[in-house]
Amino acid sequence: MPEGFCGWAWQDFRKDLYLLYFGGDLPDTPKGVVYLACSDGKRPVSFKLERLEE
Repeated sequence: MPEGFCGWAWQDFRKDLYLLYFGGDLPDTPKGVVYLACSDGKRPVSFKLERLEE
């Protein structure tokens, strides 16, 4: 987890981060992209994770 990053947000998207890291994709989304939201009800934040190809 990056220093200073919200622990709840990290738990929410860690599984999707690993999915992208290992080359996986989700149905109904563009290849290499995952959209998700943090489950913190007081401070909701949306994320877009993208796999960067080198």
